[in-house]
Amino acid sequence: MTPEGYKYTTTHEWAEIRGDIVTVGVTRYAGDQYTSVTHIEPKPLGTVVVAGETIGEIESVKAVFEILSPVDGTILEINPAVAVSPAIVAEDPYRTGWILRMRMNPGSDLSHLLGADDYDKQLAGQM
Repeated sequence: MTPEGYKYTTTHEWAEIRGDIVTVGVTRYAGDQYTSVTHIEPKPLGTVVVAGETIGEIESVKAVFEILSPVDGTILEINPAVAVSPAIVAEDPYRTGWILRMRMNPGSDLSHLLGADDYDKQLAGQM
């Protein structure tokens, strides 16, 4: 079951929104698809993006996967733990496995983001 308190994208990123600061990671479902994560390459601090643009890549033994921004904003912080132990994005995606934090642009449209129930329905093929 998908945790409450986060917003989700259809491309399997999660966003914890607190004021204008957004913590971003990938969902448990995405982590399960990666198999063994070997490297995380987020965009540099200060990168300005719009929702849906690439904010980084996850390399696994299977392939390279893009991480897409859930919101419009600027990258403020990168989780140093993912550089040391990239597998935590799959092992503990909602706590220690967060990837980066962004400052969301004022007035950002969040209507494309899903709640936990709608994300679960998407996974079940019901949306």
